[in-house]
Amino acid sequence: MKGHSNNHESDWSTNSFEGLDLSVKAKHEVKFTIRRDAGRFECEGYIEDSEGAGVFHFLPDGKYATSMSALGFSVDPDKIFAMAIFDVSVDFAQEMKKSKTTESGFRQIDCVQDFGVDAKFIQEIRKEGLNTDDSDKLVAFRIHGVSPEFVRSVRSAGYTPSEDDLIAMRIHGATPEWMAQLKKKATTTSNCRN
Repeated sequence: MKGHSNNHESDWSTNSFEGLDLSVKAKHEVKFTIRRDAGRFECEGYIEDSEGAGVFHFLPDGKYATSMSALGFSVDPDKIFAMAIFDVSVDFAQEMKKSKTTESGFRQIDCVQDFGVDAKFIQEIRKEGLNTDDSDKLVAFRIHGVSPEFVRSVRSAGYTPSEDDLIAMRIHGATPEWMAQLKKKATTTSNCRN
């Protein structure tokens, strides 16, 4: 990307690197391709003992923006590179469409994908009665560990917090065990006063 710089760290499966042989341990030159729905990365450089460096060229897929637009997600040409980095596939966009999540709810679909907010996570959260379409809130759930299991354990401890309270509880380290102890102490104190 001429005139631009980008620094990104991500865990990608080695299966993503077409043409890369990691069995050779000695320093050697490599060329490989990483394919995404949004385009492909043509990479070349060197590798030694599974570590290397080099350059890449990004070639956007001309059909990607059209496919995403048909699903209701507008993709700015300047964002196609980011969509490829985060591997925001057309299938992922279809999952979001099926889960009745709108474009306005997913302004930053690339960030949502990167944080692991997928259709399965949304469905599981909704099964727990958290019917949010807010992408920022769903990402916050993922970042802070508001999982379906956490929601169930909080409720089994006798609490019914709001979505914001669930996030705050995780931020401040409130665990279901701590809440159960707190409730037990409150009950004990109440009984002592009677």
